Amino acid sequence: MLRRLAILGACGLVLGGVIVLAAGLRASSKEAAVARLAVPAAQSAADTAGAPVPVEPRANEPVHIELSNVDLQLEGELSLEVHRMQGLLESTTPGREPVSDDPNTFVIKAQSADVRMTLAMMDKVMNERVFDYEGADVEKMHSRVTDSGKLEQKGKLDKGIDVPFKVKGELSATEDGRIRFHGKSTKAFHLPVKPLMKLFSIEMDDMMKVKPGRGVEVVDNDFIIDPSLILPPPRLLGKVTSVRLEGDAIVMHMGG
Repeated sequence: MLRRLAILGACGLVLGGVIVLAAGLRASSKEAAVARLAVPAAQSAADTAGAPVPVEPRANEPVHIELSNVDLQLEGELSLEVHRMQGLLESTTPGREPVSDDPNTFVIKAQSADVRMTLAMMDKVMNERVFDYEGADVEKMHSRVTDSGKLEQKGKLDKGIDVPFKVKGELSATEDGRIRFHGKSTKAFHLPVKPLMKLFSIEMDDMMKVKPGRGVEVVDNDFIIDPSLILPPPRLLGKVTSVRLEGDAIVMHMGG
């Protein structure tokens, strides 16, 4: 009789342990969902299958991040409006953890993102970063959207004398993931210069030069803009797959 009671008691303990374990797994599922942003991107599915999600990432591994409807703060009191972003946050120095208060300590690799940059911010970046060097050809850049929905950029060319210019054009994404601003019409001293440029086989890159490494290239009559280079830290890496004007801003979809 005592032997039967002992067996029944042992079975009860085992059954109770199974019930407690199942309840614990159900409770931990919400905790795992909350902690998913801190999971190292390089961690394999085999590591995570059936195991608790670690709160702290492994050393030297990028961290997967998800952002939605936030302002990404950049140096110089600038910010990008992030509608949606999935990507990796990676330290710029191997062996050192990124510091959130120091944007130079990490980069963001956008795997899929929709971000919005105002034209006022782009003007500030162009004037204070891209063309802020001795001997720059361009100064006092200002951008706006015309009534016909085209992007207009105007400024001054330094050619011994200040030459006011105005370019109207359209935006598109290049095959290598940058932004192309293709000029449809160009004026200098408020006069059309496209016919003269065509007559003398002059392109925009003959009139305007940009110092290498500043994030902007002039190719024929196109301005090729690399957001990862023109924007201040933290660097946002990723290919621009589409770009459009929306209100007073440029909206970019980034991926890859």
